[in-house]
Parts: sequence; C-alpha cells; structure tokens
Amino acid sequence: DDIFSWNNLPYQSGPYGVPLYFRAGVDGTYKITAEGVQSFYVSSEIYLEDLFNEEIIKLNEQTVYSFTATTNDNENRFMLHFHGVTSVGETPSIKDVQIYSHNKMVFVKFSKIPKGSTHVEVFNTMGRQVTVSDMPPATLMQLQLEVQPGIYIVRLQTETGLITQKVIIN
Repeated sequence: DDIFSWNNLPYQSGPYGVPLYFRAGVDGTYKITAEGVQSFYVSSEIYLEDLFNEEIIKLNEQTVYSFTATTNDNENRFMLHFHGVTSVGETPSIKDVQIYSHNKMVFVKFSKIPKGSTHVEVFNTMGRQVTVSDMPPATLMQLQLEVQPGIYIVRLQTETGLITQKVIIN
C-alpha cells in the first residue's frame, strides 16, 4: 500500500538537479523525510532546495524538513541537488569484470586482481539493500545471499570505479 517512485540518475561529472513537485491537499504543515541518504557514497552531498521559502537543507545532516503549504501554492516548489553521487571517477570496462549468479551465490570475476578492497552491495528491485560486504582483493569473489528468488542489482565499487549489474537469483 506504499506509494513510491523509482529514479535513475545519468552519469554526471558535476552537480545534478531534479525537480520535485508538491501539491498540498489541504492547507497545513507538511514534512519531507529523506530515507536511504546514507546508502549514497560518503563523499556525496544531497540538498533539498525549497524555492518558495528560499531555503537549502543538506539532507545528509537533516533528513526531515517541515514546511507550510496551501492548496494555491505553485507545485514547482522543490529541487533536489546531487553532488558527487553519479560521478565516481574512471569507470572500469565491463569486459574487465563479470558479475553473475548461481543458486543463491553472486560471483564477481576480475580479469586481474583489483587494487584495494572491493565494496559489494546487493539491492532488490524496490531499491532496498539486502546485503553489503567489503571483500579483499582477488580475481574471483563469492557472496552468499539469503534472499527470495528474484531479480537483484549488484553494485560493485573498487578504487578504479563503479559497476552495477542485474542478476537473477533462483
């Protein structure tokens, strides 16, 4: 019974803005709560700009924003600003890494041993993180999942970049 939205940001080397529309059903006080901000990279900064009140809130530090609105207010009231979210440096070539699954295992195979540890996150199709792991350098990494069968998104971050790929868990 939850209403949700799914948004995918394009690769950007600089700041990125997304309009956020709001229409009040009745005159009153409302709250915007930012959930999952901690799932972005540590160096990311996410801001909510209230164009009506001329306020900018750093959602990394303040996850709830209260405001008053009326039914006559302009719907084009907010802007989300992302800094450092979609730019992660040089992206490794997909041919250098293979991500695949078998049963409830996710395998990450590199053509050569990556530098430093590898940060692996797995998300369900609703965007909820189901597991996270930091793995030592190796050409083949395995991650056991305790999840229901379905489609999952694997996000892999190394010192050289970020790769995401869809896998099917049987």
